[in-house]
Amino acid sequence: MFICDYGDFIFEEQQSEEGVYQSAEDYQLYETVEGEFDMSETRYGFTKMSVNEFKSWLQKQGNYNYTGIQIHHTASPSYKHFYKANGTHEDELTRQNNMKSFHVNTNGWDDIAQHFTIFPNGKIVTGRSLANTTAIGIRGWNYNKICIEIYGNFDHGQDVMTNEQKQAVIAVYGELCKKFGITPSISTIRCHAWFTAGGSYLGDYVAGRSAKTCPGTNFMGFGNSREAIEKNFIPLVRNYINSGSTTSAPTQTSTPTNTNYIVKVNTDSLNVRKGPGVSHAVCGELGKGEAYTIVQTQNGWGKLKSGVGWINLSYTQRVSNTTTASSVVSSSSYLVKITANNLNVRKGPGVSYGVSGTVKKGQVYTITETKNGWGKLKSGAGWISLGYTEKLK
Repeated sequence: MFICDYGDFIFEEQQSEEGVYQSAEDYQLYETVEGEFDMSETRYGFTKMSVNEFKSWLQKQGNYNYTGIQIHHTASPSYKHFYKANGTHEDELTRQNNMKSFHVNTNGWDDIAQHFTIFPNGKIVTGRSLANTTAIGIRGWNYNKICIEIYGNFDHGQDVMTNEQKQAVIAVYGELCKKFGITPSISTIRCHAWFTAGGSYLGDYVAGRSAKTCPGTNFMGFGNSREAIEKNFIPLVRNYINSGSTTSAPTQTSTPTNTNYIVKVNTDSLNVRKGPGVSHAVCGELGKGEAYTIVQTQNGWGKLKSGVGWINLSYTQRVSNTTTASSVVSSSSYLVKITANNLNVRKGPGVSYGVSGTVKKGQVYTITETKNGWGKLKSGAGWISLGYTEKLK
């Protein structure tokens, strides 16, 4: 048995002798051969469409009052459940109906939670009616919101989104924005990962505090952070609205420029990356109000003097050309690099406290408080033993 995680809902499935995942009820997978006709199909009250069919279908819908769109991944089921060993894939409409059955019969909801599901082959399946303008996807951010489930597990080390699915995702968000007059931004298009389980808005993915990683820590190859969505996904949607293209506009590159000045972080949490861009891995995070010396710039990114990595300068304020960073930053806050392969994050300053997570060797974090050789993480995720870290400033 495995657990299917659809946003705020859990769905149990059982594995048949043939290796096909089925529900406890009358769930059956209809295998589909590749090269099927580009023709919409309606079954169980749901309609499966291509992107072009979705465009035509959407124009026939009412002009409802929507103010935002949610981003989710199913996590499970994932690609290993969609694609079969014999080269076929599960039936999209049956999967959608199976989800509805669970939501209604087990969770007691009025309908399936999401308005649309986008499958790995780029097919789009309708869910709850657009006339129902309250989704069941993100507690605290459901009213007048469209809920979209993107089929797959897009956490690091899991599924890599197919090109067909990526193009469908961009097109669906773009068409919905055009239809309902939604201006793409991080205020109108938000990830489930930016909220707590109780519905509080964090404004970013915060490990240990976010309800889920949804839509995945490696969503579309750039992740689920506010920075990644704002600098990558939102421009893709805007570009689609302006040009109809699902590919990104060419980006300008530049050579690194040597410099030496101080910046102060003006966002709650800012990722440190191994290179100048969101395509590079995250290796740490900085906190609001902290100041750092920038020694090199490239394409709007700044290299930290400590050598730890690069930060997006859009989330900083330049404060000085001559002052040292240590004179700007509060003495109670400083950076540490993890030196142990895996270091437990605990709920309090000592091994008697429960483990709430782990951090890995080479990652960098901000310490805001110390006690008995333990340091409190800026993110609020917990405490780490400073004996397994190296102080950077």
